[in-house]
Amino acid sequence: MLIRLSAVLSLSLTLASLASAATVINAPIDELAKNSQVILHGVVQHVDDHLADTRDGPFLTAIDLEIIEGIKGVDTTKEETFRLVLPGGRAFDRIMRIPGMPRFSVGEEVVLLLEKHSRGYALAGLGLGVFKIERRGNLAIARRDLRGMHLVDAKRPSTGRLGSSPTLESLLDTLRAHGGVR
Repeated sequence: MLIRLSAVLSLSLTLASLASAATVINAPIDELAKNSQVILHGVVQHVDDHLADTRDGPFLTAIDLEIIEGIKGVDTTKEETFRLVLPGGRAFDRIMRIPGMPRFSVGEEVVLLLEKHSRGYALAGLGLGVFKIERRGNLAIARRDLRGMHLVDAKRPSTGRLGSSPTLESLLDTLRAHGGVR
């Protein structure tokens, strides 16, 4: 009886933690790159999370990026900045947060993989499509923040494997190779 109660409690706690998480298929980097219409390396210049028109929303956040390199779908000879509008934000006395949706800060260096949809662009795989760059001297490390996400393994073979924290250069090389450009 005690074992059953323990199993039920464990399952209940697991399900409760998943309730506040987005379930996302853990797609390999080569697949994300191939399916993305835009891949860019940039620096966050401005974040505006007050884009709700009414008390009931829609709640949106705009992120303006200075483009360092357009890897796919961005013509850097014509565009120096890129605006991304994502769901979630705040207005009046309300805040809307999307589980698995990364937050951005001014000055952050990022690599984004974006998919086109009817109202603009969405992050490919939520946090899977966002790499935040941490610089340590001459070394630049690309990290994903997967908090708020429950990753489901699709058990698909992949040719584009990345370590958990690749260098910026190895990430960019992988994205160039699998993004269909160059």
